[in-house]
Amino acid sequence: MIAFVREVARSLARCELTFLARTPIDVPQAQRQHAQYVAELSELGCRIEWLPPLAEHPDGVFVEDTAVLVPEVAVITRPGAASRRAEVESVAAALARHVPVRRVTDPACLEGGDVLRIGRTLYVGASGRTNPAGVAQLAEGLAPFGYAVREVALHHCLHLKSACTLNTDQPPRPSSRSLSTRTWLSRCTCQRLKCNFTSVKTRCRTFLIPKNARRRRSRRGCWSNFFTTGSIAQGSRKICLTTFPAW
Repeated sequence: MIAFVREVARSLARCELTFLARTPIDVPQAQRQHAQYVAELSELGCRIEWLPPLAEHPDGVFVEDTAVLVPEVAVITRPGAASRRAEVESVAAALARHVPVRRVTDPACLEGGDVLRIGRTLYVGASGRTNPAGVAQLAEGLAPFGYAVREVALHHCLHLKSACTLNTDQPPRPSSRSLSTRTWLSRCTCQRLKCNFTSVKTRCRTFLIPKNARRRRSRRGCWSNFFTTGSIAQGSRKICLTTFPAW
């Protein structure tokens, strides 16, 4: 399995913010936290592939927003935040070495943080960063491979995966009151504490709670690590959104 990551830029404090007030970010601490995250991925057996640094792109560390991956193809997104669109070319080049690449094009906007894959269905949050044209182009790009795409209404939240995620084979875990659906999504505002998981093979590691690091085992036998992520969390996303493990 490959994990694509990018270093934390010193410009992180200038990151895009939507639902949080801007507060100081301790960039050296964020870099240490990211290094700990990458070390965890390595420990789990991932091969780390570093994307080129982007010193003037403070959100460049959050590479998940730039592509949607399934085993057959990578769909390169067009971020809703115009300041982030220059991030995608380095990601596209890296992914093209491993898998065919398709692209979302203007006027569509799509960010990977809005896309939650459960089996062969991809749920896409209708957020301020993903528009209906983006959902439609994703559906068109994945339809030949047998994937269904469903749009999910989203309220008071940056991304779909700011509010919920899928932890291995368990049902999606909604956090607080952030989205809306018939089944597992309920209204929410949850920008500081997110339901973000990185799942690797049959073991998962969790990078979620801005408290002291600790480790515990769930009832299903899945090891979870909780790290102190305060500095990077202030940059509008949690540290777990800095990679997309694949293959």
